[in-house]
Amino acid sequence: MNKTRILKIIIGLSLISMYTVLIITITYYLLVTTTPPMTVFIMEDFLLFFSVAYIISFFIINWDARSQLIRVKLHLYEISALISTVLIFIPLPEFISGNFWVFVIIYSLISGIISFAIKYVTFKIIKVERFSEITTLKPSRNLLEVKVLRVHYPLLGGILKRRIGAVKAVDGVTFDVNIGETVGLVGESGCGKTTIAKAILGLVDITNGKILFQDKPIPPDYSSYLRQKIQMIFQDPDASLNPRKKVVDIIAEPLKNLLAISDKIKLRKRVLALLEQVSLKREHMDRYPHEFSGGQKQRIVIARALACNPELIILDEPTSALDVSVQAQILNLLKDLQGTYGYGFLFITHNLAVVSHVADRVAVMYLGKFVEVGSKEQIFSNPTHPYTRALLASRSEINPYNQDISFVIKGEVPSPIAPPPGCTYNPRCTSEFRTKECELNIPHKIEIEEGHFIWCNNPPSSTPSKV
Repeated sequence: MNKTRILKIIIGLSLISMYTVLIITITYYLLVTTTPPMTVFIMEDFLLFFSVAYIISFFIINWDARSQLIRVKLHLYEISALISTVLIFIPLPEFISGNFWVFVIIYSLISGIISFAIKYVTFKIIKVERFSEITTLKPSRNLLEVKVLRVHYPLLGGILKRRIGAVKAVDGVTFDVNIGETVGLVGESGCGKTTIAKAILGLVDITNGKILFQDKPIPPDYSSYLRQKIQMIFQDPDASLNPRKKVVDIIAEPLKNLLAISDKIKLRKRVLALLEQVSLKREHMDRYPHEFSGGQKQRIVIARALACNPELIILDEPTSALDVSVQAQILNLLKDLQGTYGYGFLFITHNLAVVSHVADRVAVMYLGKFVEVGSKEQIFSNPTHPYTRALLASRSEINPYNQDISFVIKGEVPSPIAPPPGCTYNPRCTSEFRTKECELNIPHKIEIEEGHFIWCNNPPSSTPSKV
């Protein structure tokens, strides 16, 4: 049993016993005697001053932005209030105890001093300064591990709003992201890529499966520590930047809320250092978002994501709204930052050229499931699944002498509410190995080579057997 749990039990038992004695005493007074016992007056005074001290400690402990790093604030309120309330029974000079308002003022000051002292000791114990230090990650462990993740959105119908079905946005995917590694998620719109990101961030409830961060399950109530260590860069920088705030305030917000840096000079220095990391200058600090170009806005979003020393950064189409030259700048910037600090990236995109530039491993999704997983070289040099081959064949190439579209995937993506039986890709599959079995059996996992897997019923005859 840890110290925090023991402290909770002691405080809980103390409060329960105090209220129990008060209730028994008042009940005895009401039912047995007409003369109130002295215990009633003592307990009434105790509860009154405990409540006052609790309110004072609440405001003082929460006054500093660093208080957001304290996970047991409720216990600090109770400890401060209990200590302050016990002190009211210490004999005081007559001019203090005889004057009600003087006594209240003195008692409030004592409660405030005790709250400040407890807060100071707590900050020294947890060492809040270590949260604001920039750390470099060492590639020695898994950063993120997703196991058989399923996210199904229920469909409700009828007068009673009963569940009549589900949208299987993500249906049993497994992957991991290591420190200093970039994993690319590719696939058509609606295949579940962004839903995976939302599930990792705790923005949607998972139906089944596990999500581990640093070998520990991510709890449903996302803690401030996880909000600090897992950051996201969104597709549209205009929608993710507050137009009413200056850049310095936008980047300083996570510094104040998650790293508890409250000194204005330190904030500006830290913001300036972050802007310089993303190739922006001092004069950009006091401008508003509308005064920047698209590439500069995305740099600001990246700086904000880096502000609180993350370990995992989820990038959802971070370059799709940018022109080609700016895309290259942003991608090179991300690779440089990853090489310096060892961040893990989960890169979600439609652009296969971008994936080939930044990713170490690639996972190809179709209708909520992975169809092929492997290293960048394996996916682009030896694509095996028919859907992966179709995606690569659909890439547009710059050729002034041939402007025809070389390949188009036929048909529409099936509905995730009622996916086709067997292999979900079978209605659109053009593989020569496609058989009736594809319409009946769920695809099985096949190892092509070390680290390279596909999910298929009838792969090319040269591929190894299923695993």
